[in-house]
Amino acid sequence: MNREFWEQVYQEEPGHSVVADPLVEELTLGLSPGKALDLGCGSGANALMLAQQGWQVLGVDWAETAIEQARQA
Repeated sequence: MNREFWEQVYQEEPGHSVVADPLVEELTLGLSPGKALDLGCGSGANALMLAQQGWQVLGVDWAETAIEQARQA
């Protein structure tokens, strides 16, 4: 898979992963908020969930369409 593949995914399926990963929620439950780096953040579901819990999150993805969707969310 390459950048063009993921660009196409996010262009064809807006909001591709809009639900946070339950494992990320489980692993961070009860932790004191801190800083997180979300590599391959896609449309930002995990980053947004963490930010809502008080974390400072930096989300990175190579699909510009995904990053734009995360910004809008």
